[in-house]
Amino acid sequence: MPRGRLPDPNHRRRNAPTIPTTVLPAGGRTGRIPKTPEWIGLGESGRAFWRWVWRTPQAAVWAAGCEVVVARRAQIEDAIAALDDPKFMASLCQRALDLDRQLGLTPRAMADLRWSIAPDELAEKREDSVTARRLKAVDAVAVAQAN
Repeated sequence: MPRGRLPDPNHRRRNAPTIPTTVLPAGGRTGRIPKTPEWIGLGESGRAFWRWVWRTPQAAVWAAGCEVVVARRAQIEDAIAALDDPKFMASLCQRALDLDRQLGLTPRAMADLRWSIAPDELAEKREDSVTARRLKAVDAVAVAQAN
Protein backbone atom coordinates (compact mmCIF):
# COMPACT_ATOMS: atom_id res chain seq x y z
CA MET A 1 0.00 0.00 0.00
CA PRO A 2 1.41 3.43 -0.88
CA ARG A 3 2.55 5.59 1.98
CA GLY A 4 2.73 9.35 2.29
CA ARG A 5 0.34 12.24 2.45
CA LEU A 6 -3.28 11.95 1.45
CA PRO A 7 -4.15 13.62 -1.84
CA ASP A 8 -5.57 17.13 -1.58
CA PRO A 9 -9.29 16.87 -2.50
CA ASN A 10 -9.29 20.53 -3.62
CA HIS A 11 -6.35 20.11 -6.01
CA ARG A 12 -7.25 21.02 -9.59
CA ARG A 13 -6.39 18.40 -12.15
CA ARG A 14 -5.91 18.88 -15.85
CA ASN A 15 -7.49 15.56 -16.65
CA ALA A 16 -10.57 14.04 -15.07
CA PRO A 17 -9.99 11.14 -12.70
CA THR A 18 -10.48 7.77 -14.37
CA ILE A 19 -12.16 6.28 -11.31
CA PRO A 20 -15.10 8.31 -10.02
CA THR A 21 -15.44 9.12 -6.35
CA THR A 22 -18.24 7.38 -4.47
CA VAL A 23 -20.05 9.77 -2.15
CA LEU A 24 -21.22 8.11 1.05
CA PRO A 25 -24.25 9.37 3.00
CA ALA A 26 -23.23 11.48 5.98
CA GLY A 27 -26.01 10.01 8.08
CA GLY A 28 -24.61 6.52 7.64
CA ARG A 29 -26.32 3.35 6.53
CA THR A 30 -30.06 3.17 7.04
CA GLY A 31 -32.18 0.11 7.42
CA ARG A 32 -31.95 -2.88 9.68
CA ILE A 33 -28.63 -4.01 11.04
CA PRO A 34 -27.86 -7.48 9.65
CA LYS A 35 -27.77 -10.43 11.99
CA THR A 36 -24.38 -11.82 12.87
CA PRO A 37 -23.49 -15.08 11.12
CA GLU A 38 -24.82 -18.00 13.16
CA TRP A 39 -21.42 -19.59 13.66
CA ILE A 40 -19.91 -16.45 15.18
CA GLY A 41 -20.50 -15.77 18.86
CA LEU A 42 -19.88 -12.21 19.95
CA GLY A 43 -19.36 -10.83 23.43
CA GLU A 44 -20.33 -7.39 24.70
CA SER A 45 -17.52 -5.49 22.94
CA GLY A 46 -18.06 -7.34 19.69
CA ARG A 47 -21.81 -6.69 19.70
CA ALA A 48 -21.20 -2.98 20.41
CA PHE A 49 -18.76 -2.80 17.50
CA TRP A 50 -21.23 -4.68 15.27
CA ARG A 51 -24.04 -2.19 16.04
CA TRP A 52 -21.75 0.82 15.56
CA VAL A 53 -20.08 -0.26 12.32
CA TRP A 54 -23.35 -1.00 10.50
CA ARG A 55 -24.43 2.62 11.06
CA THR A 56 -21.28 4.15 9.49
CA PRO A 57 -21.34 5.77 6.04
CA GLN A 58 -18.98 3.05 4.77
CA ALA A 59 -21.53 0.32 5.55
CA ALA A 60 -23.88 1.87 2.97
CA VAL A 61 -21.65 0.65 0.12
CA TRP A 62 -20.44 -2.70 1.43
CA ALA A 63 -21.29 -5.61 -0.83
CA ALA A 64 -23.37 -8.55 0.28
CA GLY A 65 -21.10 -10.98 2.06
CA CYS A 66 -19.19 -8.36 4.05
CA GLU A 67 -20.94 -9.62 7.17
CA VAL A 68 -18.26 -12.28 7.64
CA VAL A 69 -15.40 -9.75 7.49
CA VAL A 70 -17.24 -7.41 9.86
CA ALA A 71 -17.96 -10.31 12.22
CA ARG A 72 -14.26 -11.25 12.25
CA ARG A 73 -13.44 -7.64 13.11
CA ALA A 74 -16.03 -7.70 15.91
CA GLN A 75 -14.46 -10.91 17.28
CA ILE A 76 -11.15 -9.08 17.49
CA GLU A 77 -12.85 -6.40 19.62
CA ASP A 78 -13.93 -9.14 22.03
CA ALA A 79 -10.42 -10.63 22.10
CA ILE A 80 -8.82 -7.23 22.76
CA ALA A 81 -11.25 -6.55 25.62
CA ALA A 82 -10.40 -9.88 27.26
CA LEU A 83 -6.62 -9.76 26.76
CA ASP A 84 -3.80 -8.99 29.18
CA ASP A 85 -0.71 -9.96 27.14
CA PRO A 86 0.79 -6.81 25.49
CA LYS A 87 2.70 -8.81 22.88
CA PHE A 88 -0.46 -10.55 21.67
CA MET A 89 -2.39 -7.27 22.00
CA ALA A 90 -0.14 -5.61 19.40
CA SER A 91 -0.76 -8.47 17.00
CA LEU A 92 -4.53 -8.23 17.45
CA CYS A 93 -4.52 -4.45 17.04
CA GLN A 94 -2.56 -4.82 13.79
CA ARG A 95 -5.06 -7.38 12.50
CA ALA A 96 -7.91 -5.05 13.50
CA LEU A 97 -6.27 -2.21 11.58
CA ASP A 98 -5.84 -4.46 8.52
CA LEU A 99 -9.54 -5.30 8.56
CA ASP A 100 -10.44 -1.63 9.12
CA ARG A 101 -8.50 -0.80 5.97
CA GLN A 102 -10.28 -3.52 4.01
CA LEU A 103 -13.64 -2.17 5.16
CA GLY A 104 -12.71 1.43 4.35
CA LEU A 105 -12.91 2.57 7.98
CA THR A 106 -9.66 4.58 7.97
CA PRO A 107 -9.10 7.92 6.21
CA ARG A 108 -6.32 6.41 4.08
CA ALA A 109 -8.52 3.48 3.03
CA MET A 110 -11.32 5.88 2.11
CA ALA A 111 -8.89 7.86 -0.06
CA ASP A 112 -7.58 4.68 -1.71
CA LEU A 113 -11.14 3.49 -2.41
CA ARG A 114 -12.09 6.99 -3.62
CA TRP A 115 -14.86 7.28 -1.07
CA SER A 116 -15.91 10.59 0.41
CA ILE A 117 -18.62 11.47 2.89
CA ALA A 118 -21.29 13.88 1.69
CA PRO A 119 -21.47 17.17 3.56
CA ASP A 120 -24.14 17.09 6.24
CA GLU A 121 -26.23 20.17 5.41
CA LEU A 122 -28.69 19.47 8.22
CA ALA A 123 -25.86 19.52 10.76
CA GLU A 124 -24.91 23.01 9.59
CA LYS A 125 -28.51 24.18 10.01
CA ARG A 126 -28.70 22.59 13.47
CA GLU A 127 -25.42 24.27 14.44
CA ASP A 128 -26.71 27.65 13.21
CA SER A 129 -29.88 27.17 15.27
CA VAL A 130 -27.90 26.31 18.41
CA THR A 131 -25.60 29.30 17.87
CA ALA A 132 -28.60 31.61 17.48
CA ARG A 133 -30.13 30.30 20.74
CA ARG A 134 -26.83 30.77 22.57
CA LEU A 135 -26.55 34.34 21.30
CA LYS A 136 -30.10 35.09 22.51
CA ALA A 137 -29.25 33.65 25.92
CA VAL A 138 -26.07 35.72 26.13
CA ASP A 139 -27.99 38.87 25.08
CA ALA A 140 -30.63 38.22 27.77
CA VAL A 141 -27.92 37.87 30.44
CA ALA A 142 -26.18 41.04 29.23
CA VAL A 143 -29.46 43.00 29.37
CA ALA A 144 -30.21 41.68 32.87
CA GLN A 145 -26.74 42.63 34.09
CA ALA A 146 -26.95 46.08 32.53
CA ASN A 147 -30.17 46.88 34.43
